[in-house]
Amino acid sequence: MAKILLLHDPTNSSVQVEALLKNLNQQYTLACIEDVNASFILASGFNLLICELNGKSSACADLLEKINTTVELSGSEKCATIVIAKNSSTEEQIIRSAHCDFFFVKPISEQALNQAINQAISAIN
Repeated sequence: MAKILLLHDPTNSSVQVEALLKNLNQQYTLACIEDVNASFILASGFNLLICELNGKSSACADLLEKINTTVELSGSEKCATIVIAKNSSTEEQIIRSAHCDFFFVKPISEQALNQAINQAISAIN
């Protein structure tokens, strides 16, 4: 079973992904991206990380870089990552270079998001 962490930025008052995860009967933990760190994510055993960003994505880029560094140093397993951003920006390149599995720019169709989540969950199981 997937252990999903759904992260949002501080400007995000409604998370689009929540409704889809509920429709898929997937349990998840919801947190603000500024309140978590790479060690917590890896130690908690999350195997799917979904970041929904409505503001600057630099916090996401930093978090993904730290996760990759921690994984490389510790040899632990990296979690699958889906990033949904409001805007395409120079930070997109940083996020993509941090080995994000799926990157979407809003608006995103429910079908495309559903496929990405299902593909990530299938790879876990």
